[in-house]
Amino acid sequence: MEKQVLDLKFVSEERKKKREKLFVMYQEEKGRFESHYQEILEMWNQDREHATQLQSYFIKHWMNYKAELQYHFLYGDEKERWLASQYLQLLLQDGKKIIESLN
Repeated sequence: MEKQVLDLKFVSEERKKKREKLFVMYQEEKGRFESHYQEILEMWNQDREHATQLQSYFIKHWMNYKAELQYHFLYGDEKERWLASQYLQLLLQDGKKIIESLN
C-alpha cells in the first residue's frame, strides 16, 4: 500500500513538473507574441501617420494647382482659358477619386 502511495505521489509530482514546464513555455510564447504585436502596432501607427501626411500633402498641392488653373481661366487669353477649363474638370474628377480612396 505504501508503495502505491509513493508511486502515485511520484506520478503526480512528474505531472506537476510537466505542467510547470508547459506553463513556462506558454508564458515565453505569450511574451514573444506580445512583443511581436507591439512591433506590428507600432508599424501600423507609423503607416497611419504617414497616410494622413500624404493626404494633407495631396490636398495642399491639389488646392495650389486648382488656384493656378483658376487664375489662367479668369485672366488668360482664349486658348489658356479653354485649356484651364479642361484641366479644372479633370482635376476635379481626379481629386474626388483620389480623396475618396484616401478615406
